[in-house]
Amino acid sequence: MMQNEPFPTALFWKELRLAPHRLLGLDYDGTLAPFRVRRMEATPLEGVPKLVEDLSLLPETTVAVVSGRPIEEILLLLGGFPVFIAGSHGFELRSPGGKMETYPPAPRQAGGLVRAREAAVQMGLGKRLEIKIASVALHTRGMAPERARDMEQLLFQAWTRIGRRFRLSCRYFNGGVEIRAQSRDKGTILHRILSLLPSHTFPVYIGDDDTDEDAFRALRDDGFGIRVGHCGAGTAARAFLADAAAVKGFLEEWIEMMKEGN
Repeated sequence: MMQNEPFPTALFWKELRLAPHRLLGLDYDGTLAPFRVRRMEATPLEGVPKLVEDLSLLPETTVAVVSGRPIEEILLLLGGFPVFIAGSHGFELRSPGGKMETYPPAPRQAGGLVRAREAAVQMGLGKRLEIKIASVALHTRGMAPERARDMEQLLFQAWTRIGRRFRLSCRYFNGGVEIRAQSRDKGTILHRILSLLPSHTFPVYIGDDDTDEDAFRALRDDGFGIRVGHCGAGTAARAFLADAAAVKGFLEEWIEMMKEGN
């Protein structure tokens, strides 16, 4: 599919309906919920939780919310529907039945994350840090743009040096920068979820920033990635949706199309 072609197309819906089973993966921030300066105020658009629940009840359909947030935050903000929830970029996984899997970083990586946190605190950035199971994130949303950019670049350089020594990766995201263990990402956890589903499942994943590119690349050969926001170059996604409101419309259309196909 050409990335400038209007989406979704009739061909996409046909392929989706013909699939013996479907996986819909959804990022949270910027995809199901607009960004907010205060992270716990980033609630889903009105009606979106009900759509996620309705999607999960469709025949031969599995839904997964895949986020950089910890699972406990997704449960608070979205609700505990019978869906997979992957948190902390794939280092946590909750099944629809509530079973939890966690993947702690290796001891050396954990030590590197401690050093990364200490480096940020020494720079006076401690109050803006978020500590997760296998990463440390600096949040800059709400700051003056130039100040945020300078802070992110400074910490990115310091964390990249630490990362080289401790098998950690440093990545920008929409509203900050994060250092995390290299062993897992959103693509890795999507493959884990797919391993639990019927063979020939057709996976679709929707996300909005660079951390979602891992998922798009993982699905490039046998699935469909949809990027939310700016149609920039270099993405592995196959199509675009403008914003969280467009994602909501897509979810509504998915439900209607699947009902028509039955």
